[in-house]
Amino acid sequence: MSLLVAIVILMMLMWTEFCSPQTPKDPALQTAAVLAVSLVVPAVAAFQIWIARKRHVDCLPSTWFSRLKSVAIIHSIVWLVAATFMVSTLQWPWVVRDSLAGSSLPLLDDVLIISPVMFSLVVSWGIFIFGSPANGLSVCRSRREVFSLWIRMRFLVIAAPILFAFFVMDVATMAIDSKPEFFNTFFMVGGVIVFAVGVMAIYPKVILAIWKTRKLSAQDTSEQKVQRRINRLFHQIGFRPLEVRVWITGDNIANAAAVGVIPGTQILVVSDLMLRLFPGEQLDAVVLHEIGHIKKHHAFKRMSLIVAPLLFLMVDQQLSFGLHAMIASSEFLETRIGAFRNYLFALLFLGYVFAIFKTWFRSMEFEADKFATECSSSEQVIAALETFAVIHPQQRDRSVGSHPSLRQRVVAIVNEESMSNELSDSDRSDLGVPAVG
Repeated sequence: MSLLVAIVILMMLMWTEFCSPQTPKDPALQTAAVLAVSLVVPAVAAFQIWIARKRHVDCLPSTWFSRLKSVAIIHSIVWLVAATFMVSTLQWPWVVRDSLAGSSLPLLDDVLIISPVMFSLVVSWGIFIFGSPANGLSVCRSRREVFSLWIRMRFLVIAAPILFAFFVMDVATMAIDSKPEFFNTFFMVGGVIVFAVGVMAIYPKVILAIWKTRKLSAQDTSEQKVQRRINRLFHQIGFRPLEVRVWITGDNIANAAAVGVIPGTQILVVSDLMLRLFPGEQLDAVVLHEIGHIKKHHAFKRMSLIVAPLLFLMVDQQLSFGLHAMIASSEFLETRIGAFRNYLFALLFLGYVFAIFKTWFRSMEFEADKFATECSSSEQVIAALETFAVIHPQQRDRSVGSHPSLRQRVVAIVNEESMSNELSDSDRSDLGVPAVG
């Protein structure tokens, strides 16, 4: 679901940024139609819940969660169709841009563009959560906690980095428009870099506020033991993030993350459920995996893979001789795909985002696992992954967003260890020492 949310947000924003601008035919009528479509989506969710409860009135609450997932898949398709309809037929992004023409507030138009789609999704989540049977939503303590968790983890965490990228683009565009004579100068480039670094420095604090975190408790004995264990681990590997915080999920998520791009600002976050269920050595493996992300600069690489192409497309659009101009004047594309070429850049970028999630982003998880294995042991890391699979069995054989399946990660660790052992045996043979085993 998180990947779908990211794709829909990017689709709506990319259509506006890099497709040929269109003049709204009747802005008032188009706005009313968009509002109507945004209400249809939660109405479909309400109908689905009503039908599901009538059909499964006798089912146990424990079986409702699996039924809810199949209902949510159908609703996701409806939501995707509605979002596409708002963009392609109702031309909502251009209605917003036309009504805000001359506005100097960065990101305002982007927020308004995605608002109807996000509103319909969040209201639908509320209908699913509060319309489900009691105790049918996993192990979280209350419906309100589940609803809050879904908004924070399935929407805000996804939308924040995307909107950050477009915020940087808006500021850069405003600077270019105000001082076009300085566009190619060192001062202009330096100003954009300084601005981006400043925003990235405060970005971890924004994410932590969205995630809802706290410090390790000084009064809780178990958390103090965890703090001392993590401190010893940091001392052994010679690296310490800025802070370690507890991710409050209502004991619903077992996970950890390294937040921050600029060296010295990274913060390590470990969820409450992981602290409670993972033994000490397995928690070490999890912490080492996240430190691997920091040491390999994965956060910077991920952000660069998204922001750099966006900035390139923004600059290219300003040029009269760039790729945008070539596509617009191409008779071959005009003959083959006609008006569809106006959407070519947006579609190619969406395909690019999907591809890097499936390839580069997932390869970073393997790299972080390798780092954790080198600093501890393969058995320790595999044991942590197996515990994770017990808590979240749906991820055992299924890739989720930028993460490969747990089975793929275990296989990669085993293969890496086998290859290392073969190389070690080869070295022994070269030295005239018999191989062990």
